[in-house]
Amino acid sequence: VISDLQDTYDLSYQEANHMLTSGGYLIYSTVDTDIQSTLEHYFSDEDNLPETKSAQQLQSAMMVIDNESGDIVGIIGGTGKKEGSLIWDRATLSTLQPGSVLKPITVYATALEQGLITPISTRDDVPSRFTDTACWPPNNDGIYRGLMDIKTAVALSLNTVSVNLVDEMTPQACCSFARNNLHISTFVENRDGLTDLTSWGMGMGSLAYGCNLEEITEAYAAFANNGLYRTGRTYTKITGVDGKVILYNEQDKNQALSTKNAYYMTEMLEETVKSGTGKGAKLQNMPVAGKTGTTDDDFD
Repeated sequence: VISDLQDTYDLSYQEANHMLTSGGYLIYSTVDTDIQSTLEHYFSDEDNLPETKSAQQLQSAMMVIDNESGDIVGIIGGTGKKEGSLIWDRATLSTLQPGSVLKPITVYATALEQGLITPISTRDDVPSRFTDTACWPPNNDGIYRGLMDIKTAVALSLNTVSVNLVDEMTPQACCSFARNNLHISTFVENRDGLTDLTSWGMGMGSLAYGCNLEEITEAYAAFANNGLYRTGRTYTKITGVDGKVILYNEQDKNQALSTKNAYYMTEMLEETVKSGTGKGAKLQNMPVAGKTGTTDDDFD
């Protein structure tokens, strides 16, 4: 809210903060208090976290978007007891390596929109490069399975198929689609000698600086919303004591991919949870579509 007040009324942070805290405004929040309370309950209890071999405290964050409205209905920025307000929020501020979570955004959505694939198209699960000591790209389980359909490649999160598709489309095309259609803003083309415009960056989610959870969540929400992308929001409007609207928070939106391709993507992500790497996310009372992503040594 403070940021939007700054932009709308050309204010400094201090001026906007004073305006907000002393103006008697009504903020119409999108947060669902039941969902928010549930997040805070489970994330505050560190016994709910999986055990790790590391002595370092495992961290986590979550953002929940209502796919019908595009509104953010719950958000939590860390685990353990909350230590204060307006502190570091990992859901919106941290940039972490997405790993294979990026593949639907950069690779498969782009390929669907280019007409290169459908869920039943076939591609070869074989390495594209060979050295004396290894094959590249490696699959997580070290197995190469030969010809298979795209739905299975997504479900098993195979690096070979996604990297070969990136090479076919070019990393630039994948980056452009994810940036312009699904609004991932953290890609770099040349910063400090680093670039994300590589087959491993776009095809395996190995990025120079990573992504943030908010943008990833908003992108995935577009798959569930018939391909319509909407910027997540935490409030709809702000009114003054006289009832006049001070700020109206209208969402930016665009048709990121066709309804048909959004359906295809959701179908493939449902298969990922039914039979692939995401089986641990199954729920008994509803269908689930999702994607796993890990980095080296399961660090992220």
